[in-house]
Amino acid sequence: MKLIAFSLIILAAAQAQRIPSQTIAQSGLLYGPFQEEPPISCSEEYVDEPPFHVSSAYKQGDRTFENFRSQDNYREKAAYIPRRSIVKIPKESQEYANHPNYYVPVEVVGVNETDHHEKNLDTRGKFGWASALRTGMERVKTGQKGFIHAQSLERADKYTYVVKEDSPIIKDNGLEDMGVVALKPVMANGQFLAQKCCSEAEFDPNRPKILAPKEKCFLKHQFKIISSKSQENARISLDAASCAVANTLAPFENDSKGDITAMLNFLKLASGESQVGFNLDKLETLDSRGLVKVPLDYESFDGNGMNGPFGSYHYNSDNRGAQDVYAKPYSACAFMEVLKNHQKRCQGYGCQTQFGNLYHPKSWGAHETHGDGECIDVRPLRVDNTQYSLTHQNPIYDREKTRELIELFKEAGATTIIFNDPQIQRNDPAVARYPGHDNHIHLCLPADSAKVQATCRDGLD
Repeated sequence: MKLIAFSLIILAAAQAQRIPSQTIAQSGLLYGPFQEEPPISCSEEYVDEPPFHVSSAYKQGDRTFENFRSQDNYREKAAYIPRRSIVKIPKESQEYANHPNYYVPVEVVGVNETDHHEKNLDTRGKFGWASALRTGMERVKTGQKGFIHAQSLERADKYTYVVKEDSPIIKDNGLEDMGVVALKPVMANGQFLAQKCCSEAEFDPNRPKILAPKEKCFLKHQFKIISSKSQENARISLDAASCAVANTLAPFENDSKGDITAMLNFLKLASGESQVGFNLDKLETLDSRGLVKVPLDYESFDGNGMNGPFGSYHYNSDNRGAQDVYAKPYSACAFMEVLKNHQKRCQGYGCQTQFGNLYHPKSWGAHETHGDGECIDVRPLRVDNTQYSLTHQNPIYDREKTRELIELFKEAGATTIIFNDPQIQRNDPAVARYPGHDNHIHLCLPADSAKVQATCRDGLD
């Protein structure tokens, strides 16, 4: 008590007589704006605390969002939070995230931008009911606090995080030439590797403190850098729960092997040369089914279809043709590699790849063989640049171009190929006959096929 009282006298004297600040600092009695910030020491260690959590959608089925509950009353819906948004849980509430029946207090630090997807769901497709726009609620904002059901929260290690094109992470760490960049938490034995940094005391430049408080520590979690151009095992330390970082990360759920290759290469193809004006904010997914949508140029819709990637054309006027273009990431990636390669190999009249149905769940009552997101319908090629349906008996049908396209799909790993041209079947035992396939080729690109995965990873060039 005597020491504190004496310190207060020194402070009062300094204020009254304007004693130079360094004199007080040298006394060692005050700790605050008169001293330099205390030194920080850092060490690496494994910790239980994740850098953040990712929002899911408990009991929401195919919907693209979860209800975000009021900070004042967890029973009250305050907003919607898109799937794959990033939140942080107060340290004292971390344990509740593992309880199956709790609502957990969170702060939103990264909001998944789904405007493009929500609009197209709402106005174009059979999944329109899944759009968050139908709720009438506003989307959460960065910094907003509230509650989320524990079963709508996933630990950070379930995902890999694609870094948005304009993120400061790219420039600040010299990653501009690495293609599509993603980050994955570094872990061992269920714990996260972090850089733990501690200062001797909390530093507050706005007011002096009589006595230094306890040691103050913070974590910077370690992430492995993965890219579409390099698989180098470089690492980066990030305060990943800060809004400046989390708001530039797009989480994607790891597959059963923890692999993100399919999504990285899909994004590289879609955003590079696909010619449909794609960027990460225009990505459309069915997260609950693990499907991604092949990018389309919606503005080119002509009443019968619209332009697809690499000079292709998606024919389907049902619901403006946008509801059936989802596929598994490896299947979608390999399909776009075929489109890219075919555009190079075949140029001129009749070379446009025209594709129809990809994903059709059985509940829609048609195309039941398209229920897994791996199969595609493609029109036979022709001698002119028309865009209507034709059979192999049509005089404008080009058998040789069609045969070459089928060969290219086989090179990419295609199976279950069906097309009713008897001459192609006669020369290619891989092509089967089935009623109703005079005017299109049915084929599948199985996501678990080593050949399909190699096509996605390495291309066809």
